[in-house]
Amino acid sequence: MLSEAALSLVLGLAAQAENRAAQTVPRVPVEVNPRGGVEGDFEIPLGAGAEAGRRVVLPTAPVPALPTDADLSRIDVDGELVRLARQLDAETYAERASARAQIRARRDSPEELMALLLRKDLSPEARNALVAVLESRILHAPRGALGVRMDGFDGRDGGVRITGLIAGMPAERVLQIGDAVLDINGTRIIDRADLIRVVQTLPPAAEVKLVVRRAKRDAAGRPQLAADGSEQTDDIKLSLRLGSTEELDKFGDPAGPAVNAVSLERRARAQVASQRFLPSAQTVEFPDRGDPRERFPPATVQSLRKEIMRLQLAGADPEGVRKIREKLDEIAAEIGAAGAGDLAGAANAAATIEPSSEPSIDPSVQARLETLAAELRSLRAGAGL
Repeated sequence: MLSEAALSLVLGLAAQAENRAAQTVPRVPVEVNPRGGVEGDFEIPLGAGAEAGRRVVLPTAPVPALPTDADLSRIDVDGELVRLARQLDAETYAERASARAQIRARRDSPEELMALLLRKDLSPEARNALVAVLESRILHAPRGALGVRMDGFDGRDGGVRITGLIAGMPAERVLQIGDAVLDINGTRIIDRADLIRVVQTLPPAAEVKLVVRRAKRDAAGRPQLAADGSEQTDDIKLSLRLGSTEELDKFGDPAGPAVNAVSLERRARAQVASQRFLPSAQTVEFPDRGDPRERFPPATVQSLRKEIMRLQLAGADPEGVRKIREKLDEIAAEIGAAGAGDLAGAANAAATIEPSSEPSIDPSVQARLETLAAELRSLRAGAGL
């Protein structure tokens, strides 16, 4: 019979095992787009038990879209921006660098820069400089922020539970700790990634409308409970104007994950813009000249002596031929080849000795033979042979 302590231990281990089983979420295959997005909607199970059958469907991330040429043609590009774009083709580097710096310092919208890039009279240098500014505008455009700290799922109908409010940010005046944000501007909020995406896609000072689930409280501030003991709540509608992620940095709180859905979408948009407004890369085809080792097989004493004889008979520079022949005779003496006889004797020897029958030689000596072969080719080219 188990002692009271042993029985307590067994029951505790059983309870832990049951909790782990209840928290286990089965893996669901997700089809991933090779370009970085998600191919189609996919589902995430919320866990075992009564909620096991309910799944949350996350929508597919939208493909980055840019304004059409027709839309951009209706934008009036500021005359000073046009003047600076022309300066990107100035004669001196100092003028071009100054124009680039002034364009970066301006606050032209990405759409206005795209409208400028529709011009056909921009040089490749000017176009590349403007696209670099456009990419920076897209990637680093100001992002909106509520100023909240968040939990994950609210646990009932989705939503994000507020666990903290950042002093000096807009949410401090409107939201309360414990609120669950269910909807922003008509977009259902399932988890914190949804909230970050919706809020950071909007610019600072944009007005947003929220649907928030808030606990009912009595006059003393205590939660009101239903007959079954559950917390009573109300879904209320609120509105506020967003702050900025720069303000979050100012107040010492992170603006969310460094790389989130908004960051990825902006990178994709910047890439699409670059591909659209930069000239297409040109492919230059080079003729296949074959393997150089096949065009110039390894040089041997015999093959070089044959070439020397051809050049001499063809009337090549006698002095050049003589110097190369002397160098070849020295190498032949070192490797114990045919010897250093006259050209006729060398030709007769070459006619009866196959190159492959020549003994293997030291790599440094072979390198000297290849150098002589290159000199002979230059001598032939110089003589127009």
